[in-house]
Amino acid sequence: IDDVITAEAKTASYTGSKITANNAESLSNSKLTFTYFDNTNCTGNQLGDAPINVGNYSVKIVSAGNDNYDSAETCVTHTITQGKPTVTLENKEADYNGNQIQIDAPTIKNPNGSIISIPYTVNYYDGSACSGSSISAPINEGTYSAKVITNENNNLVSAESNCATLKINPIKNPTVVTPVENIKYGEDKEMVVTTKLQGTIYYSIGTELTKDNYTSGKTSIPTSKDLSKNDYNVYYYVKGNSNYKDAKGFVIVSVGVIQNTIEVSPVTGISYGENKEMVTTKNAQGVVYYSVGTELTDDNYTSGKTSIPTSEGKNAGDYIIYYFTKGNNNYGKAAGKVTVNIAKINDTITLDTVETEYTGDAIFANDAITKSNTKVTY
Repeated sequence: IDDVITAEAKTASYTGSKITANNAESLSNSKLTFTYFDNTNCTGNQLGDAPINVGNYSVKIVSAGNDNYDSAETCVTHTITQGKPTVTLENKEADYNGNQIQIDAPTIKNPNGSIISIPYTVNYYDGSACSGSSISAPINEGTYSAKVITNENNNLVSAESNCATLKINPIKNPTVVTPVENIKYGEDKEMVVTTKLQGTIYYSIGTELTKDNYTSGKTSIPTSKDLSKNDYNVYYYVKGNSNYKDAKGFVIVSVGVIQNTIEVSPVTGISYGENKEMVTTKNAQGVVYYSVGTELTDDNYTSGKTSIPTSEGKNAGDYIIYYFTKGNNNYGKAAGKVTVNIAKINDTITLDTVETEYTGDAIFANDAITKSNTKVTY
């Protein structure tokens, strides 16, 4: 007798794997052969195996029969509908770099768990809840969120991912503070140069600035006005902005001595026998040492005298007066020399008158006396 096959049509969603027909039974319990077709009536093009993709198919089931049953066949429909992928998006944390920062690519899987690559759209949102209006991929520091929506295709419907957070962290502040060199006492110069500033900067001379007291500093660059010669710690604190962290530090700025203003001039018109100061000194900065004829240096200046040399007891002629000063806190050392002339004076002769009677012999004059005690010619 003819065999009887019991089989049911199948409708299943796409998984990414082959979808086989439902189990079938026959009265003969003989071997069953399944053949798949690309239409619904088991005619036309046969498929080599169970179909994978979405479509309307059919399955011809043929029993082998046995001694009691003749072989038989039946046709059932076999339908595959669109499946739904799973889309997983990972949280991301990144540092600000001035460019848009995008969430990492999602992991998209077929219903069977195999990883696939299909087109998708990423939506970004302010905050961490994927709510509100979507925005462009963010640039600035902050907490954002993102969600992926896949494109629908023949086998898969569109699917949304989970809501993932995207956190952009501020980065190290690039502000650079450089000390100004060669500042001299008495100058009014800015003490530092600040470049690549990100945020608001505060300065202080001598007092360290921290997150707790930085507002006690000033936002203007400190100057050297009224500062004595010294090395100064110039502290700074940068209150960063949304993309840059705070920064702090200090630089050492040196205020140096300036040229000594001393002026030493020779006194003119000194004559032999006078007791006058041989030089005049003005605008000296520091103790001045003097020496007649001996040069004064760093090594021997204390051998000089701090009183101005005088012409007392000195013969007529040219004298070299050396001077040296170490300066003081704000003025540098100075040294030099001037030439002072002591002029000759006119000599005087004292000669007493001779009064005597005629003797017939030569009568000589009295002895003459000169101030210079030099030889007299009669």
